[in-house]
Amino acid sequence: MLNSFFNSVMNQSFGNLANRHETYSRIQYGLGLSSPAANLARALFVASNSFEVLCGKYGTADVTHPFAYVRYGSVYINFLIQIIFLITCLFIHEYGSADWIRRNITHRGIPARLHYIVESANAAETPAPAETEKTALGPTSQQILNVSQISKFFGKLFAVENISFDIAANQTLALLGGNGAGKTTVINMIRGELKPNFGTIHLDGISVLKHPQRARFHMGVCPQDDAIDNLTVRQTLNFYATVKGLKNVSGNVDKVLTALNITIYQHVSVKDLSGGTRRKLSVAIALLGNPRILLLDEPSTGQDAGAKRVLWKALQDISKNRAILLTTHSMEEAEALATNVAIMGTRMLAKGTLGSLQEQYGGLFSIRAVRAQGVRKEEVEGCVRDAFGGGVSGYFDVNGQVGFGLPHEKEKLGGIMRVMEGLKGVAVEEEGEGAVGSGGAGNVGGSQVRSGPKKVIQDYTVTGPTLEEVFMNVARDSGIVGGV
Repeated sequence: MLNSFFNSVMNQSFGNLANRHETYSRIQYGLGLSSPAANLARALFVASNSFEVLCGKYGTADVTHPFAYVRYGSVYINFLIQIIFLITCLFIHEYGSADWIRRNITHRGIPARLHYIVESANAAETPAPAETEKTALGPTSQQILNVSQISKFFGKLFAVENISFDIAANQTLALLGGNGAGKTTVINMIRGELKPNFGTIHLDGISVLKHPQRARFHMGVCPQDDAIDNLTVRQTLNFYATVKGLKNVSGNVDKVLTALNITIYQHVSVKDLSGGTRRKLSVAIALLGNPRILLLDEPSTGQDAGAKRVLWKALQDISKNRAILLTTHSMEEAEALATNVAIMGTRMLAKGTLGSLQEQYGGLFSIRAVRAQGVRKEEVEGCVRDAFGGGVSGYFDVNGQVGFGLPHEKEKLGGIMRVMEGLKGVAVEEEGEGAVGSGGAGNVGGSQVRSGPKKVIQDYTVTGPTLEEVFMNVARDSGIVGGV
């Protein structure tokens, strides 16, 4: 509007009188395509006879019809042309053509270290999974979510770099990483909030990038931000159930209220709830409609230990025949819920089952024991080091509580148990050469029998590496331990 007004003033003050009308027309045609306000300004000038904007060059045109082109017709025509132009631009942006142009023609805005992804993608154009509805999938197709080589950057700053994973039915994937690792960005790309610069995302065979509306019918999302309003809990759930198009709104709401144990709050205003209960409400909204995949972004934040376990029990109960993607900073939560674990720090650092990650990255078996009465510290430490040799690390003895670590080698777990039983004074048999330790043992019938001449410990426990240890080891190996 201001630009049109300024140009009109300049044309009237300094323009050539002989072609003033043509100049006004050029201003209208140029600004009218890019600015709706320019069309409104043109209509205003014609109606008020401002700036000598005439109907025709000399104001003598036939204006019996108000929508003649020389009067208001040009305004509406420019509006229509502008609508077509903007819809075309929106279509190009929404359906990936802009990404294709940037990736294959201009290469503008691509950080230098991502060019290898672009080149490999162009060199090997692999067909995307078939985009069919869930009912058209074969009976053996159990994969629900497939994320392939997605990358997202802002300027030259990477948020996510070349991340790939998939989740099948009955699986829960825990996505772990420090602050700024890109976990929330990944979820926002899967839900269609952000578009990846590169890569593909398919949910039940539907491309999230090409058909986001269809894909959203199959997902439930619990974002980090809570749904806070003046509505009550039940009113909030009724609203979201209606928006999702559920037929039995009341029945669905009752089910999620019961599942998450928040029925007693159904008539309480959401703004009056505690932080933990608001998180439960966000999870309840995600559960409405029984979606095929749940995207849970730190769902237990702000909850006490008891409330967390109620939530975990609910998620375990509803995990059948659906996929769950969970981001969390709680290793205990990941161990309780996840069937698979992925550790990322803008790029994928490690992924697999909890057992496979413990075997690959877990450092130590942790042994805790109680020193027997009347036995000196030095004597227990000597027995332990004699039995296990140089494998003992981090040995301590505080007020009779003994602890140390041993290398995490699963095949030696039986030998470790036999040695610990021997330190309790229990006679045990050790078969072959796989036994650990050799002190105080005699040979009987081809097997070694630990006589246990003296009891130096009372009780003990042997635990494998925790997920927290695995996470720290992965972070340390990747060089990002300072950021977690």
